[in-house]
Amino acid sequence: MYPLSVELMIVHLEYLSTPFIPGCEYGDKSYQCKNIEPFDCYVQRNRDICCETCERFRTQHSGGTLGCEFGDLTPRCQTVLQRPHLCYMPENQRLCCVTCPRLGTQDNSDCQWGDQNPDLCQPFDARGALRINCYQSSVQQVCCSTCERLASRIRHPVAGCEHGDRPVTFSTPSGTLDCGEYIRQYGVEHCDSPDVAQYCCYTCQRYRRGTK
Repeated sequence: MYPLSVELMIVHLEYLSTPFIPGCEYGDKSYQCKNIEPFDCYVQRNRDICCETCERFRTQHSGGTLGCEFGDLTPRCQTVLQRPHLCYMPENQRLCCVTCPRLGTQDNSDCQWGDQNPDLCQPFDARGALRINCYQSSVQQVCCSTCERLASRIRHPVAGCEHGDRPVTFSTPSGTLDCGEYIRQYGVEHCDSPDVAQYCCYTCQRYRRGTK
């Protein structure tokens, strides 16, 4: 029975071996390797101990670029999944080297991950009045996605009124009114005023076309 036992042990060791990884001929060197995550493999000591597991992770991300061999470098990229705008930060692009490219769109390189500050770019206030001015270049940059959506709502865009009315209110005896409320209450003739025509360009167009 002894020779048979030795033979069985040799066959078992050959079955466990992973000869293509020098120093990892018999797989992982710790049972704890089953608990590691891919990003743990960026630590050299973890790669040495969990050589087989890390190589498996590397294979799963075979298309990864240098520095992204095991996918995202941190578990914090789960937060980025919910907040894509965080990918505008170069350090997050480096750490979330898989997540950020997946979330990004190639259609518009200037607006790859949507608005840069979603909270700031909420287009309407609690009353439903417009609160951001997409005619300002800085706002267009920060709120690129929201400004695109506002522009898409304009059925008959004309030069200078691509995003609709500007965020303006009028103090009147009836209270504070936005463009629609102001023209509806005081009449379309107020659109003859250059300032009103500019700030309420979309509302004035609608009323003049009779599509209020």
